Amino acid sequence: MLIPLSLVSILQIEKSEEQNRLNECTGRIPGKICITIVEHHPVNIKQIELFQGGNLISILDATGVPITGAMCSIYYNLQWNASAPYRSTKIYLKNTDGEICGIGWEEKDVKTIDQLLDASNTDTQLNTVTEINSNGLTLKFYR
Repeated sequence: MLIPLSLVSILQIEKSEEQNRLNECTGRIPGKICITIVEHHPVNIKQIELFQGGNLISILDATGVPITGAMCSIYYNLQWNASAPYRSTKIYLKNTDGEICGIGWEEKDVKTIDQLLDASNTDTQLNTVTEINSNGLTLKFYR
């Protein structure tokens, strides 16, 4: 006899699967042991602009900002100036070739909002992406 799954159970499974994908993307996998070696890989991005509601709120000189591999995570870390609503943004990568899988927004009180990147709406390669929309903000990349 088959017992149908309730809608609540299906939603919980989907949420759990999404959380697992986010954990894998950000390198936060329970029980996984990682080496603390930090590696840097060059990127061809020169400038990044941060927009909120179509208004430019911050500009970042990204010349020399590398892809960083540390612990279980590979990311591109952007440190914003004081006028930005966030302290930093981490673009999480699946690999050092720059395949984007998620984004994290660190608020000024150190609270972080991590999200999977919707690959259907954007280029997923850090070396070619021109724009990422997330959390009500837009990042524009210039090379």
